[in-house]
Amino acid sequence: MAGNSSGYGGWKPYHFGGQTAIDREEAARLYEALAQLGYEQREVIVLHLHGQLIFGQIAQQLDLSINTVQSRYRYGLEKLRALLNAGAER
Repeated sequence: MAGNSSGYGGWKPYHFGGQTAIDREEAARLYEALAQLGYEQREVIVLHLHGQLIFGQIAQQLDLSINTVQSRYRYGLEKLRALLNAGAER
């Protein structure tokens, strides 16, 4: 993340009002973990979870096969889980 002023790999997290301190801390951990994913994996995860697009829509929008989109999503979630679990152990 060196050289990146946002600290989130260029990805801008959304602010959710009314969060508790614990919610904000967990959201920060999630954003930091997302920033450690490759752009392609992060893009698919954000479009699916936050953008609420189905894999077929993402594939069409990115001009990719649905299998590629699903693979990026699956591998991205696996890495995200590993990063979050590693952070929880600290």
